[in-house]
This record gives sequence, C-alpha cells and structure tokens, in this order.
Amino acid sequence: MKRNLILILLVFALIICSDEPMMAAAGGSIAKAITKSFWGKLLLFVLFVLFLPLIIWIYLKEYFAIKKTMKDLHALAISNRAFDWLSLKMRASEVFMRVQTAWDKNNIEEVSAWMDDWYWQNQKYIHLEKWEEKGQKNIVNIKRIKDIKPLYVQSSNTQNAEDSRVILSIEAEMQDYLVRLSDNMIVEGDKEFKDVESVWTFIYKNGKWVVQNIEEGSTSLSYAKMENIVSNAPLNHQTA
Repeated sequence: MKRNLILILLVFALIICSDEPMMAAAGGSIAKAITKSFWGKLLLFVLFVLFLPLIIWIYLKEYFAIKKTMKDLHALAISNRAFDWLSLKMRASEVFMRVQTAWDKNNIEEVSAWMDDWYWQNQKYIHLEKWEEKGQKNIVNIKRIKDIKPLYVQSSNTQNAEDSRVILSIEAEMQDYLVRLSDNMIVEGDKEFKDVESVWTFIYKNGKWVVQNIEEGSTSLSYAKMENIVSNAPLNHQTA
C-alpha cells in the first residue's frame, strides 16, 4: 500500500512535468524504470519528504487497526478456537500457498474446497479462461510469505460462528507475470521477485475458513478504517 502510493505519486508528478503524454505500460514498467535513474530516485525522495505526514498517518492507521483486530480475535478465541490467531494464521498461509500454486497451474478447481463456491468459479471464468482463450498464462512463483496481518474481523451472531469474516493483509516475495504460450514471451510484468501485498477475505463455512475474495494491497487502508463487528453471543468450542 505504502510503496504503491509513492509510485503513483511519482508517475503523476512526471506526467505533470512532461511535455509529452506518458502511458503506463502493463505491469507498471514506467514507474519501475524511472526509479532506477538518478533523477527518478531524486524525485522519489522529494515526494517521500513532501508526503511523509500522509505516509506516517497511513502506517499509524493500519498499526492501530491491526492491534485492535488482534485484540478482538483473542477475545473471540476464548469461546471459539476458529478465531485463534496462530491457527488462523497457519490456515491463511496454507490457503495462500495452495491457491497461488493452483493459479500457476491454471487449475483453480483443485482448490475449490479452500474457496467460496461463487468466488472460485468467478475467477475461473473472468481470468483463467480468458487468458487461455488468448493463448496466455499467468506465472506465479512464491519464494516466501513475509507477513500476515489481521485488518478486520466480523463475527456472526451464531453458535458455530458460521459466516464470520476476517480480512487479512498478506505480503509475499513472489514472481507474477503473464506470458504468451506460443513463443513464451512476457506480455505483462517481469520475472523479478517482488514484495507483493494482497488483501484476502476469509469466510467461516462448515467449520473452516475459506477464501471469499482477493484484492490488491491498495485496499488495505479502507478495511483498516472499518470498525470490527464482534458479536456478544456465546460461541461454542470449535476448531478452525
């Protein structure tokens, strides 16, 4: 979120200062190329100084949201182990790796049990089949998961916590690019490993956490600004 904000501001400033219009290439290649030059680094530093108060505010907003959500999860876990943070974090890590691996293999069906029915079918038709029709493939390679942070929790007013939700920020060092199968040429992104933040929504269905939505890391602040919804109804002692 923070890195994306800085890069967006950088490109915006260059567009204003440029005599000719600039179009951002697929994968944000303009921003990446600019930051490698001396003047690009200098401009990035100037923008960083100018927007430092905003950056600090974003960090603090997310920090306190994570702290509050962690506290609410601990309180909920007393009655239902589905909200136990260690178990939830391990579940999220496993789901993340499985889903990304299946995505790389262009076979989202193999992780359908780890995802909400509507969501996996939606992703299959919107993205994977569209790329397949174009003769393209999304290459995803995870080196490691760097961090998992809870942004928001909503517990349902039911005995078994059915339909409860948690929203997590997951940061991983990974490759993510699109290739044309006919000649193996990269058409979007590049092969560099980068720190990628994404926001994952999990819903509690039939006694387990499954993925309901995956969004870009830039959405993390909007969830961090939301107030958690924690039911006072007693929950039974189930495992995640």
